[in-house]
Amino acid sequence: MTDMRNNFDPQELAVENGRLSHVVGVISRKLYEQEHLSEILRGDNVKLNQLMWDDTAKAIYDFDDVAAMPIYLSDMQQMAYRRERNAKMIDFLNRIIDSPWFARISFVEDGESNVDNYYIGIGNLNDDKGNILVIDWRADISSLYYDSDIGPSFYETRGYKITGNLTGKRQYKISDRQIKFMFDSDVAIEDQLLIELLENNTSPHMKNIVSTIQREQNSVIKSAPGGVLIVSGPAGSGKTSVAMHRIAYLMYRERKTFNANSILILSPNNIFNDYISDVLPSLGEDSVNSMVFAGIIPDTLPMPEGISVQTGISFMNNAAGNISRARANSISIKSSPEFTDTMEKFLSPESVGHNRFRDIMDGDTVIFSAKDMEEFFFSSYPGLTIQMRMNRIRNAGNAAIMSWAEQESQRLFEIETENTTVLGDGSEIMSKCRAMVRGKVSQHLGELFNITTLNVYNIYRTFLRRLARGRIRTNMDTGMLTDAYETYMDAAEAGVMQYEDYCAYALASLMLGIVEPNKNILHVVIDEAQDYSFLQFRLLRLMYPVASFTCLGDPNQRVNPYTGSDNLSAIPGAFKGTQITRINLNKSFRSTSEISKFCSDLLGGTIGDNVDRHGQPVKLNQCASTVDFADYVFNVIDDIDASSTTAVLCKNIEQCNRCYDILKSKGIYSRIVLSDAAGTVGISPGILTIMPVFMAKGLEFDNVIIYNSNSYAQDTAGRQLLYTACTRALHRLYVNRFV
Repeated sequence: MTDMRNNFDPQELAVENGRLSHVVGVISRKLYEQEHLSEILRGDNVKLNQLMWDDTAKAIYDFDDVAAMPIYLSDMQQMAYRRERNAKMIDFLNRIIDSPWFARISFVEDGESNVDNYYIGIGNLNDDKGNILVIDWRADISSLYYDSDIGPSFYETRGYKITGNLTGKRQYKISDRQIKFMFDSDVAIEDQLLIELLENNTSPHMKNIVSTIQREQNSVIKSAPGGVLIVSGPAGSGKTSVAMHRIAYLMYRERKTFNANSILILSPNNIFNDYISDVLPSLGEDSVNSMVFAGIIPDTLPMPEGISVQTGISFMNNAAGNISRARANSISIKSSPEFTDTMEKFLSPESVGHNRFRDIMDGDTVIFSAKDMEEFFFSSYPGLTIQMRMNRIRNAGNAAIMSWAEQESQRLFEIETENTTVLGDGSEIMSKCRAMVRGKVSQHLGELFNITTLNVYNIYRTFLRRLARGRIRTNMDTGMLTDAYETYMDAAEAGVMQYEDYCAYALASLMLGIVEPNKNILHVVIDEAQDYSFLQFRLLRLMYPVASFTCLGDPNQRVNPYTGSDNLSAIPGAFKGTQITRINLNKSFRSTSEISKFCSDLLGGTIGDNVDRHGQPVKLNQCASTVDFADYVFNVIDDIDASSTTAVLCKNIEQCNRCYDILKSKGIYSRIVLSDAAGTVGISPGILTIMPVFMAKGLEFDNVIIYNSNSYAQDTAGRQLLYTACTRALHRLYVNRFV
């Protein structure tokens, strides 16, 4: 790229360099002070611990020392807080010292004559006198940089609208404490900084994009947190990056509401979790919880002994392979809105309570009547779950049984003593009578337990069976319902619960109240939402009832063709009663123009705009055998940058194993990634990585080699899967076709 400093007067450049030197000096001094403070705090912490130990060691003997312990514990909490703040400040200063800012805006407020320059970076920085050196990219005034053109402009802050004139927007590339180039945005240079960054090799972890956030992306980042925000866009449009920056924005602007413990990211796999793990820390925020979908289901979910659950990876591999018609029907029907709505009605209080209750009797005596049970069940407050209603019945029943037991013991006592002179207080006789009643009490408590216990495993199986036999009125296809039941039973006999049934089983447990919702999570980000089913969306809505949601997806990147054709459109139905906002991102930034056009052509040329960045043509190759493929890979490796990231993407795990074996036999070193266990790294510079397409979702590589494009079905689902694979490539794409 041309050195953009040449466009500036040397005096202007000297001023900018002088300011940079000054700011770096301020940061260096602050860093020294914070590191010195760190040593002081470390020493104070040791002294405090020793003092508490010395003063409270004999606390077991001295009450005064016991009373002093809470004071020490409070001091230790304060010390921990100070040390944490100090560590965060050191981390922040280390992050910005080499590149304190990336942009500058020049703005003059209406009624003022002086133009103020604001330098924008990843966080706020003041000097010792309180003068602002750098402002946070999330600050109100920073919106002028992202959203406004040169000329009359405004920004809003604390409910006020500040109007004025934006006289300049300047972008910088600063690294190693030096200005590499800078340019004003009104110069006719299109996406210069963005293209420069895109031309670099990728890294094992996603980077922040604060310096290149586009206007449409900024609208997503700063969208209000309430309700459900649906963000759709083509591969490489920055959906995940924008979502991470949105989290950082919410944590900055709504700090009293959102923190690292109240936000959750749902990722396609744990490899992706590792990939995005550095973004929030690079923006000065704590990392938030991230997990795969199955991770939201709590350990309290009751599972029968001997039943194992199919993993999400195994499920996705099934979907990418040649599954049976019955299994495909099972997944499709259980992903549908009709299935979820029908199950919700089946699990309603009216349905569950119908003919469920019976009298608990001892002979002709009614101890606890079915009528009383129904009264407790149906007259409960609307907000009570079915499990809560059962708990009310159980509590009342326990009391009724114990009351009956006391009365029955008294009745037997009177019979035993009717014609007998009682010596003493009669306690021995009463103990005998109570012992006679005790066995019946256990029996009746057992009856009550059976009546009030919700066996969700049996309930779900009954639901599927009644659907299959037409005993529940529905518009769903009867043949598909039969397949859904029979595949469930076949798997159950093998000791397995299929993934789609596990999701439905968890939803049933939540609807019944057996599993408690999580009210501590206030915002959920769902990445790759196009592969979520309606049922999964409904489960999330019930699991996090007070949370707002950001859903990111691209209908063209589906890797599971059986969960629905456009699941993003199903979100409003799953989140019924919730405000829905939809924003479309139309421009792709990841791949070269050549790769983007090839990928777009796979889907009929319908994909949106692409940043104008050119590279090598897509390489198409025909292989007569796997040996030919291995030879081709050898030549590719010899041709590409040794430090770049390269992936061989296969349709499924079976192809990955075949590919790995043939490359190994030819002496080509590679790593095969088939597990998404926490900590598994998916991107390793300089190492050839083999992985299935469904595990590469959201990732990007400098070079991508497609194992066998001929193995993808020639229908919409097959083309979308191949499209997903090809769009992982940034710079080079090699497509192999076995003939």
